[in-house]
Amino acid sequence: MLDHLPIEELEDLSTRAMGVLRRAGCKTVGDIRRCGRQGLLQQPNCGRLTLNEIEWAIRGWEETAELVDTAERSVKALKVRAGPEHVKALEEMAVALIRLAFEAGSKR
Repeated sequence: MLDHLPIEELEDLSTRAMGVLRRAGCKTVGDIRRCGRQGLLQQPNCGRLTLNEIEWAIRGWEETAELVDTAERSVKALKVRAGPEHVKALEEMAVALIRLAFEAGSKR
């Protein structure tokens, strides 16, 4: 799901972590996954703390994506049950839930 996400979108990564990813040739989250833990640990200046930092950044995006997906599915289910007069309110609720999910993700 996040494999095409550029590494620059991984918020709050240190200069060291970004350097490790660039030296490993990683441009996207998918590249990081293909490189693997051992591939990253073989890069200069990459120890367990840097590896954990990278993994936490990816995990934060995954959790945000899951929250957004859950909000979208919930609103779709409610739309099926609701009358036409409630659809606009449900769409507004969906937008608010998605905003909250992204705000929660950016605070990690």
